[in-house]
Amino acid sequence: MSLKRDLLIVFIQIVKSASNTLTLTGLQTYTGSTNVTSGAIVFTNNATPTTSGFTGAGAVTIQPNGSAFTNAFNTANYTYATTLTSLTIGNATSVANIDITVNGTAINISGPINLYGGNIALNTNLTTTAAATGNITLAAAGSILTNTSGLAITTNGSSILFAADTDNSGAGAISLDRVSLTTSGGDITLGGGAIDGSGYAVGSNNALLNGMTPNYRGVWLHSSSINAGGGNIAIRGKGASPTAYGYYGIGVDIVSFSSASGTGDVIQTSGNGSISIVGIGGANNDAGSHPAGINIYSDSVAESTNKLMKGIENIEELVEQVSVNSNQVSVDAEKISG
Repeated sequence: MSLKRDLLIVFIQIVKSASNTLTLTGLQTYTGSTNVTSGAIVFTNNATPTTSGFTGAGAVTIQPNGSAFTNAFNTANYTYATTLTSLTIGNATSVANIDITVNGTAINISGPINLYGGNIALNTNLTTTAAATGNITLAAAGSILTNTSGLAITTNGSSILFAADTDNSGAGAISLDRVSLTTSGGDITLGGGAIDGSGYAVGSNNALLNGMTPNYRGVWLHSSSINAGGGNIAIRGKGASPTAYGYYGIGVDIVSFSSASGTGDVIQTSGNGSISIVGIGGANNDAGSHPAGINIYSDSVAESTNKLMKGIENIEELVEQVSVNSNQVSVDAEKISG
């Protein structure tokens, strides 16, 4: 298809109207919007496009032509129409992606959201409305963390995958403060070690901008809600080995502190859904800390709302099996009744 037919320039707006995929490899320095009425548009360059945002009912991919963008990526540089059928940022095959900050207006589209970064910082909501194809995937060679509390990551029956340490370097944590992950039937996976999250998120020496210190934990959840609504939940974390006094190399740390506006954690699914939590602790550095595989803690104010469950009512058995081997703890809640 000719460029004239496929790409129509109207003043400072680009309109991509054909149903195929248009790939642009040069510098895209226009300042108007990009209207993808159908099909897909792919920007492949180490410099990101300067368009103001994306409209239409097509798919948008922004990826480097090498392993990483020249500069860190900030989603606030663009606007995203709710009618977009897909949004992909970064190189899915690279473990050297640049950092991504999810800022600005919430991203709410009708198809999958895929973010591939070095470290990924969440500061706004992510929502997909497509019933079967609206997966949300965050894959980071380093860590995935929140710098804003009260965020919601939501799908309409599709999966949520947070995969840290995708380069398998042994440093890449998942640290979520007062976040809700809701899928209405889709699977939820917090893991790492590979692009599919099949391994462990591994603790690193990262604190949050709000002063919270999940340093060295593999997966850290503070006053958060994970609800698969019938889907499967898998959480896998491995603690690092702290070098400083007073830090905890915990594999999976599920906590709630009233002093930090914590109101308890809830991890739940229903029906045939399962819950699996596997944590491996790191090495202990001092007598004042511990490297537990899995730690579940809430202070006296939030304690009554810290729950691990399948179903909501008439829970007769909280955990089917707990096995302890050194610093490793595996919790399988597949057959919790409810």
